[in-house]
Amino acid sequence: TDAFGMRSTILLLLVCRSQALVVIGAIHTPATRAAARPRATASTMGFFQDLLKELDHFADDAAMRRLGNGSKFYGRRKSNFYGEDDPQRKKDPLTANAEEDYRGPAGGSYFVLSKERDEQGRPLSFLSRKEARAQRQAEENRKWSKESLLDDFVDALPKE
Repeated sequence: TDAFGMRSTILLLLVCRSQALVVIGAIHTPATRAAARPRATASTMGFFQDLLKELDHFADDAAMRRLGNGSKFYGRRKSNFYGEDDPQRKKDPLTANAEEDYRGPAGGSYFVLSKERDEQGRPLSFLSRKEARAQRQAEENRKWSKESLLDDFVDALPKE
């Protein structure tokens, strides 16, 4: 009977404790906790949003080498790290603008595919730009030499 009394006492304590937690939980619901806590004002949230946005723009500028004189080579800066009146700053950092953004080299690759092809149509070799330019010039010279030969032939024909 002593063990039964001990078990019933423990069970009674557990039931009472769970009932107390339910009552306490009903009093302090998330809605009542949120109502008791003061809300952040819109200006405070705007400040943090602007700060994070500006930090993001600064990180973009640093990663894209736009700080210092880098804006002359890699496009205008997004951030106002150098102040609002920075002449190298984009007008609107969130929109793409071909005149303000860096677009990379316009020349493409250093190598040019040769005009010689295999039976499957693949180029046989790569040419440097200098070699490709020389090859193009040689083709032009051959074309114009054929034209001049044709003109010479026409001039050599007897005129009636």
